Amino acid sequence: MTALNKVLSEGSKGQRVMKVIPEMDELLLKKIPPSGCYRDLQTNIPIKKVVFPDFPFPEGTSAFTTHKSVLAYFERYTDTLSFASLVGV
Repeated sequence: MTALNKVLSEGSKGQRVMKVIPEMDELLLKKIPPSGCYRDLQTNIPIKKVVFPDFPFPEGTSAFTTHKSVLAYFERYTDTLSFASLVGV
């Protein structure tokens, strides 16, 4: 933001300059914590180890599926049993 303040104080030469309010500094400079999830992440635990006995994964789901598939499964489970609000979803 120091460079932006310098440009603003000297005036821009026909260029558009966005002035950032202090509240935006925190958002723009905030570091995203490292995560073990990434777009193409595959689980390393077979779904048979995380499946609920009374709620199978959809037919044809790979034994080692994506994290998105596992998340969708858990979301369907909480929706089906109507207890999403009880677990903070």
